[in-house]
Amino acid sequence: MTLTVNTIPILVERGADYGQAAVALGLVGVGQAVGRLGYPLLAVGGHPRWRTVLVYAGGAVFAAGLAAVPGPLWLLVVLAVAVGAARGCDTLLRATAVSDRWGTRNFGAINGRFTLPLTIGGALAPAAGPVVAELVGGYASMTVVMAVLIGASAVLAVRT
Repeated sequence: MTLTVNTIPILVERGADYGQAAVALGLVGVGQAVGRLGYPLLAVGGHPRWRTVLVYAGGAVFAAGLAAVPGPLWLLVVLAVAVGAARGCDTLLRATAVSDRWGTRNFGAINGRFTLPLTIGGALAPAAGPVVAELVGGYASMTVVMAVLIGASAVLAVRT
């Protein structure tokens, strides 16, 4: 979420004007919708663990591309939209994670414990981008940090 809500400063830092970056942010939203629409294709016959790995690995690759590619703007927008699509898949992945792994018995209690840290992270995500960018020297570097964290999530998902 940190990357999607910080699309505008990421692209402005790379030379886009605010209007272009705002259009790109709108397209990231379209990417999220496409990710949600495409998620059922991942869910058919796939084990929840590997869906998780695939979604997070894809997100990490697209985020790394967004961090590494200096331009042109259209390519940065495509990468940002792909990050949005991974985020859209993640929304449905989280919604099904508890029932896929542990069934529906005690669903409310398990889901509450599962989603608490995710909810806290989601609440902090919009502010995390600028804070991390300030600490590491800019939004391109912040995007690298986020790509590494997403990639670490994919690696951890292999074992869970």
